[in-house]
Amino acid sequence: MTPTPLWLKLAIAALVAWGVGYVSLLALVGPEAGATGRFERAVEAEAEAVVGTMDRLSFDAESLARVRSDPTLLSHGKAIYAANCASCHHNDGRGTVTAPNLTDNAWIAATTAMDVLTITEQGIADRGMPAWKGRLGYNDLIIVSGYVTSLHDTNVEGGHRPEGEVVERLE
Repeated sequence: MTPTPLWLKLAIAALVAWGVGYVSLLALVGPEAGATGRFERAVEAEAEAVVGTMDRLSFDAESLARVRSDPTLLSHGKAIYAANCASCHHNDGRGTVTAPNLTDNAWIAATTAMDVLTITEQGIADRGMPAWKGRLGYNDLIIVSGYVTSLHDTNVEGGHRPEGEVVERLE
């Protein structure tokens, strides 16, 4: 049997020493001291800023109006929309062949802001609109619905043709 080379023994000893030192340091300073911890703290701080403004949201038209008038909530709604809705309704809400334009004033299934919230929550299966209840948190459902109602009658250029009945105001 060939003896283990000295360089390999030293490499293994160095790795073991490094591992013991790393685990000891991690136990002293905690995992939140690294770059990942700093990132997670930044995300938590931003979420807390949003949560602090939305702790009083309810499943009602007043909360939807509040989202439309609060720049922080509206920005959060836009981010939720971009992550979950834009793939069908387009980034600016102009709609596509498979999903209606959210920026005109002709709406297929909604005549009130609460209708938008209910549709977001429950979906419309025969139109291909998924139910977001269970996929989005309670406040996020309200916030993204408030953002969608803010798009009403903004008439983005190049929007998909109007469908449904004309709704003057979504309140």
